[in-house]
Amino acid sequence: MRNRVFALISLFAVLGFGLSTAQTRPLGFDDFIKIKRVTDPQPSPDGRWIVYVVTVMDKDANRGDSDIWLVSVQGGEPRRLTASPSADNSPRWSPDGKRLAFVSGRGGSPQVWMLNLDGGEATPLTKLSTGASGPVWSPDGKRLAFVSSVYPDLVDDEANRKKMEAADKSKVKGRTFDTLFFRYFNVWRDGTRSHVFVIPADGGKAVDVTPGDYDAPPMDLGGNPDYAFSPDGREIAFVRNVDPALKKGLGTNNDVFVTPVEGGPITAVTTSKANDNSPRYSPDGKFLAYKAMARPGYESDKYDIMLYDRAARKAGNLTAGLDISAD
Repeated sequence: MRNRVFALISLFAVLGFGLSTAQTRPLGFDDFIKIKRVTDPQPSPDGRWIVYVVTVMDKDANRGDSDIWLVSVQGGEPRRLTASPSADNSPRWSPDGKRLAFVSGRGGSPQVWMLNLDGGEATPLTKLSTGASGPVWSPDGKRLAFVSSVYPDLVDDEANRKKMEAADKSKVKGRTFDTLFFRYFNVWRDGTRSHVFVIPADGGKAVDVTPGDYDAPPMDLGGNPDYAFSPDGREIAFVRNVDPALKKGLGTNNDVFVTPVEGGPITAVTTSKANDNSPRYSPDGKFLAYKAMARPGYESDKYDIMLYDRAARKAGNLTAGLDISAD
């Protein structure tokens, strides 16, 4: 037995040496960008299919091209659903599994597009001058929510378009900032605010349901969409920061709010001075779960899962006994 073990160890050592000597050069940049990047897998409502995004990098063009693919959960040959030279991403199934909403830049700016999986070409659902991203279906399949960055003091898309065109044509490119933050990592603030819009799934007017000089949702490094439809499709929960201290760079006091999907009164669910985000409704619609920190201004605080009773308007901590963050 001991001899067999020694023989196996020797064989693995020889194989490992052979593999190491066959490596004639390290992985370089040109090798790395040839690797196709597979991201954002989304299972279909019936659990039979998965759509996902494949990105291919083009060194000469200094850009990547993303397309959407479909494959069975059993494996097999995948099928390419989009082949636009512009990036296609963020595919999201309709609740009945018959349509796919996704974001594409094929029209010149990122917009939400719709693809009927029974056949036919994709068609644009949104046509906003400020673009659109982050599509989320309502549970009844009648509406979609998405995000667009707009000038908060303007009343409609036409006014936004004119202001963007004027800024582009202006020879003055300098900016004056009198509040924080004026830059997030590699992006300069341009006076616009991220707002949540709702649009009928069959097309129509997009309604800004989070008006005001606030970002909804605010920047989130966790990558989770900070807006969600209620199960009955009548309400949408979202996150924004209305704390005046934010403009001085002194806080990340995000809170959860709710509003009707047609727009209208906005009601605060949370009032804590610490960070609250990631709202999710229970399937029966009775509760709203969200993540919460306890210490204001401390971005590395422990995350707890809170459960808000919509009828009683009270929240309880589900993970108070944990000494680690929950997600």
